[in-house]
Amino acid sequence: MDSDAPPTAQTVLEAFDYETTLDEPWLTVPAVAEAIREHFNPRVTEREVRTRLHEMQHANTVEHHGGWWRSLVAPRLADDVRQEVDDDTELVPLEDMENDKTQSHEDLFDDVGEE
Repeated sequence: MDSDAPPTAQTVLEAFDYETTLDEPWLTVPAVAEAIREHFNPRVTEREVRTRLHEMQHANTVEHHGGWWRSLVAPRLADDVRQEVDDDTELVPLEDMENDKTQSHEDLFDDVGEE
């Protein structure tokens, strides 16, 4: 990303991906800006982020409540990652993820360590 360019919608979505969890999906403009500075563009301003978030709100890709923002969509996958996902035959259905039928990375590593 050009360090003088305002953030793209993709960059903002990636910032949400880095900084939010299912339990804590909301970020403030300063938090989004800081994530973009840390991962993509050290010179991005909060004004540029706020402008992009409002554009994204009109496109229904983010939601705004009070001073908080939440992503409603995920960032696009890189081509190599998309291909890897497409090739993976062991994908977990979304219903299983929502019903806590999955296992965390920590639990998987603990299981491997016990063997």
